[in-house]
Amino acid sequence: MQDISQIILDLVQNSIAADSTKVQIEIKKDILRNLLIITINDNGKGMSQEITKGCTDPFYTTRTTRSVGLGLAFTKMLSEQSGGFFNIDSQENQGTRLNFSFLLNHWDRPPFGKLEDTYISLLILNPNVEFNISISTDEKSFTLKSQDVYENIGESHVSEAWVIEWLREYLRENFYHLLKEEDKS
Repeated sequence: MQDISQIILDLVQNSIAADSTKVQIEIKKDILRNLLIITINDNGKGMSQEITKGCTDPFYTTRTTRSVGLGLAFTKMLSEQSGGFFNIDSQENQGTRLNFSFLLNHWDRPPFGKLEDTYISLLILNPNVEFNISISTDEKSFTLKSQDVYENIGESHVSEAWVIEWLREYLRENFYHLLKEEDKS
């Protein structure tokens, strides 16, 4: 995972694998505290205390397809390496809340990547999951709910090329206006 959009995609895939029907992604650029804070909430099946305790160990996984689970461990390492924090709170049958951060000006902070493509991929590939994303700074905010997209465009049209391109441009404008004026890649 080379950027924040890939980290978010990987972590949200965990939420989907945990049977979540609603995932809330919050990204806050806290300029006063020099922090980029990311929170992912889901209503999935959650984890026991034992699993929650071990889930940031790179050699701990509940999967049977491979013997390591790197997403949470890697995110925790990157967060702490760049002066941020990492917290996970999970309750069985109630969901999971991930909260992690990076110092905004730390040189180990990953770049933002293409958050718009991450959101569009999640939306198209998981029509039965409600994805809400909000991005805020100390002064401004932007929120998009998948339900609003479906109501305005029509769920069956979301994967059409013209809709994807329009949505990509709309998200790019709003995300990068708030997050990365300096890096419009």
